[in-house]
Amino acid sequence: MKHKTDRRRTILNIATLAIVIAAIFINPIVGCICLLFYLGNGIYEMRKQRMEGDSFQEEDTVSGGGSIDELISLYGEPDEVIVANNSKTEGKDGVVLIYRDKGLLVINGQAIRKADIKEVMIKNENNPYLMADYQIRVVTSLEENPYLFIETGNSSVWAEDVLRQIQDELV
Repeated sequence: MKHKTDRRRTILNIATLAIVIAAIFINPIVGCICLLFYLGNGIYEMRKQRMEGDSFQEEDTVSGGGSIDELISLYGEPDEVIVANNSKTEGKDGVVLIYRDKGLLVINGQAIRKADIKEVMIKNENNPYLMADYQIRVVTSLEENPYLFIETGNSSVWAEDVLRQIQDELV
């Protein structure tokens, strides 16, 4: 959900900036004042976000559950590791751990039995204003978490390869 919120915020910022630029052309003095307020608000939001980001990272390392090493210590050495997103391979969200003997897949830090997985498909989170963002959607029979999303980045070929690897493990 955070990802969609970031997209909406980006689109709103672009729209606001377009309105401020239009105001500069209509009335330069009022437009410049609006631009100063817009830039001041942007600087305030960046500082606030940076402070929240720093505290979140410290809490995440203390609470655990964020690294592959912690997942391996919890579930054991995996038979196979599927890299879903190259930029997130250090965390639990960038990889899928396969345990063939146990019949488990660890997706986003959550262990799921192969029997609980109903369907695996590519989901295109395309937005006409941003680059394409592909995800693998895992549909499960679990009531508490029926959908899992594995972010794969902006390459459709990479997403198809990850999908094929996961499907091969489910057969």
